[in-house]
Amino acid sequence: HVYILSNTNPYVMSWACSPGFSSQGKPLTDYCDKLYLSYQVGCTKPEPEIFNYMLKDSGMLPSEILFVDDGASNIHIGKEFGLHTYQPENGMDWRKELSQLLAGL
Repeated sequence: HVYILSNTNPYVMSWACSPGFSSQGKPLTDYCDKLYLSYQVGCTKPEPEIFNYMLKDSGMLPSEILFVDDGASNIHIGKEFGLHTYQPENGMDWRKELSQLLAGL
C-alpha cells in the first residue's frame, strides 16, 4: 500500500488531485491508496498527533511502514514511532534504494 502523509494546503491539492497532475492525465489519487493531509487532519509533521492519526486510521503497525521524507525532523519523529525511515537527498534518483529497503521489510 502507498499512503501519503503531507503538510500541504487545499490549493496545492486541488491541482494534485486533478488530471493535470501527471503527463498521463491522472491525479495523485491514482498513485496511492490514501492521503493524510495536514489541513484536513488539523496538525502538521513533525507533530506526533498527525502520526498517531495516520496509524490509528490506517490500522498499520509502525514496523510495517517505510516512511520516506525529505525533512530531518520528520524522519526523527518517524523513528521515534518505530517506523522504518529513509531520507533521500533532494534531486537524487532513489528508486534502487527504495527497492532494496522494501525487499528488506
